[in-house]
Amino acid sequence: MEPPLWKRLERWSEQWRSRAAELQGNPITGSGPNEERRLGTELFNSIATAQAWLLDEPRRKRLATLEVDARSREQWTRPRTPGPIPIEASNGGSIYPASFRVDGYTSATMKELKRKLQQFPAGAHFCWRPKTMDRNDGFSAGQRDAMFHELAAFLAEHSMKLESCSQ
Repeated sequence: MEPPLWKRLERWSEQWRSRAAELQGNPITGSGPNEERRLGTELFNSIATAQAWLLDEPRRKRLATLEVDARSREQWTRPRTPGPIPIEASNGGSIYPASFRVDGYTSATMKELKRKLQQFPAGAHFCWRPKTMDRNDGFSAGQRDAMFHELAAFLAEHSMKLESCSQ
């Protein structure tokens, strides 16, 4: 699944590299971004947020080389924030389903989150950051505590670490 995405992104990049300005919208004329820009954005996002692989440094560098404008390229060359990688959990109750986020990835279930976490290297360090300040969060304090302990045990089994961190 990954090679066809890269191949299509490479073709898109080659097509638009010298014509990046054509992809931008114009707020004065009211024209929105070119439809091809949306295609490029979706190709980049598909590679960067895939559930099947981790966006590692070689992939980040490759994405940077395929961006057609400097401003967009910056997001792939910016160094990762030092320190533990946040894991967020939120539940909008009946309005929005539960979601778990880690390093740009979003999962709908704890099982999917664990599958993603297994892709990180041994020694990875995470911090638990549930959305406790959100009045609409559907997780109870007990549920958040149970999720933390479940994830901490799971990560320890895989030679990784989870700590609680402040909002």
